[in-house]
Amino acid sequence: MVNILIRVAAFIWMFREIFNRIMRIIFLISLAFFLKSCVRDMTPAKKILKSMKVGKAEVEWFSFSSAYADVPDCITIKKGKWIDTICRSNNIADLQDLGNNEVLIGFYGRPNRYGKLIELNQSISGITIVVDTAYANRAKSVY
Repeated sequence: MVNILIRVAAFIWMFREIFNRIMRIIFLISLAFFLKSCVRDMTPAKKILKSMKVGKAEVEWFSFSSAYADVPDCITIKKGKWIDTICRSNNIADLQDLGNNEVLIGFYGRPNRYGKLIELNQSISGITIVVDTAYANRAKSVY
């Protein structure tokens, strides 16, 4: 009888230790979720400026808006699961579908990113890229 009581007490002790470990893990996971919810997400939101279907592909112009930095706009092309970046630039003015698998990208002056000139491919995935640098600068049109 004493042997059975010792085994039952050992089982209860072991169960209590396992229960305490599980409760600590649950507490730490809950604490991590609580702290994560208290901190604001610092990733900038993706703002789609223009999206269009060109042939079998989708061309999208978007920016990651940020109150703290000047982030360049981005133009991507998506064909099925394949995604490629056409350009990243600080001075994109417009995006137009010209038909016949041609896309016009308008810039305020020469295409640049952070003041350095960039070169664009003339064709990506069967879509011809036409560059127009004749758009008036926003800053000049305000005054």
